[in-house]
Amino acid sequence: MKKDEIDKLFDELQGGFDTETPQEGHRLRFLEKLEQAKGSKMAHRGMTRWWRPLAIAASIALICMMGWNFWGGNSNVQQPHM
Repeated sequence: MKKDEIDKLFDELQGGFDTETPQEGHRLRFLEKLEQAKGSKMAHRGMTRWWRPLAIAASIALICMMGWNFWGGNSNVQQPHM
């Protein structure tokens, strides 16, 4: 079976990755940034908790109002008496 081009590329680059050592404190800075990102997601998550039920309630209210106007609303058209 013939190898893919991507497989050939990785075979050629074998051993060429991770040649640099990270600077001192890299892991600590990474973990601090990760904690900050978690905090911002939690604040955003609290905002979305009330938004979704509100959107659903507004959609249901809109559908009910449209249905009321279409089927159950008072008709202004007078029907002829026979």
